[in-house]
Amino acid sequence: MAIRKQRVLVVEDQSEIRIIIEWALRKGAYDVESAQSARQALRMIEQQHFDLILTDLAMPVMSGIELIEQVRANPERGRTPIVAVTAHGWDQMALHARAVGCDGVIQKPIDPKALRAEVDKYMRGWRFADGFEPAD
Repeated sequence: MAIRKQRVLVVEDQSEIRIIIEWALRKGAYDVESAQSARQALRMIEQQHFDLILTDLAMPVMSGIELIEQVRANPERGRTPIVAVTAHGWDQMALHARAVGCDGVIQKPIDPKALRAEVDKYMRGWRFADGFEPAD
């Protein structure tokens, strides 16, 4: 019997960044699906199970913040770990993401090894509720 790979949904509107993230996660043995927008991601989340959602925060039409809010409001998918990928670090946007239910933030530019290490940590069940506080 084959072991099921953990599934990650990557939500990123910039194709160059999305390709780097996809490559890094596939190299880490994850099953990766991608969405180019938050709206596309919501449709995919309704139809499929993901073990983790990795989303950009600054996207046109619907932001990553709005995506996080909608996922958290979904009784069937609301406990899925969500990690933001952003160039903003721990500024107001990232803090707002945390306030609406984001579990963590990974900063751009993406370091593939660091990205895999962060995703591995969240896949093992790590959450902000475990006591992590961002550096000031």
